[in-house]
Amino acid sequence: KDYVGAYQVISEDSALPSICGRVCPQETQCEMNCIRGIKGEAVAIGKLERFVGDYIKENNKKIIYITVANFLSVDCDCDAHQTDPVMADIGIFASLDPVANDQAFLDAIWKTNEKGTESIKERIDSREGRHITEYAEVLGLGTTKYELIDIDN
Repeated sequence: KDYVGAYQVISEDSALPSICGRVCPQETQCEMNCIRGIKGEAVAIGKLERFVGDYIKENNKKIIYITVANFLSVDCDCDAHQTDPVMADIGIFASLDPVANDQAFLDAIWKTNEKGTESIKERIDSREGRHITEYAEVLGLGTTKYELIDIDN
């Protein structure tokens, strides 16, 4: 049972699997639109995310969280009916703290005035997306505080 490998695969598309597995309404946002669900039974991604995320935390495994923020759409990458990207590249974020990583990503979206930003902000707010990092911090999964280091300059 390769739980670390499972965590790495899940983390390719979700910066905060343990958190999303608890607070995101996967049943209506993901599983309802899951390609596998259209053909049969949807992947219970929330349960899977919770399990492997908890395993990593409980066993003191070190994971680096990476968010590649380019060609941003208002939909999740896993949505079978994903819309076209509305924003281009705003950077790559990496951290040992998943909450800080997501907070930096959210802050970057709110700081940019790039065309398409408003539709992404609206989608995030309509899903209470900015509250996920706050709740994750309350749960002790990380901190919303971070230091942004620009490695391009």
